[in-house]
Amino acid sequence: MAKQEKTAIETKYEELEKRALTMQQDYEDLVKIKIMDRARKMVVFGDAAARKPSMQLENNKDLEIAE
Repeated sequence: MAKQEKTAIETKYEELEKRALTMQQDYEDLVKIKIMDRARKMVVFGDAAARKPSMQLENNKDLEIAE
């Protein structure tokens, strides 16, 4: 019984670890895309709006899209 529980916990841990890695990779990809988009706008348009932050850190430490 204890071995089954241990195996189940280890399996769940591995699944969560994979999900966390996937989310981290997705986040990094989104940040890269956002940076490249901003750089493209600055070069193509010379737009001052492209230089302003498009995301801001709220008081609760969550990122929010600035409008």
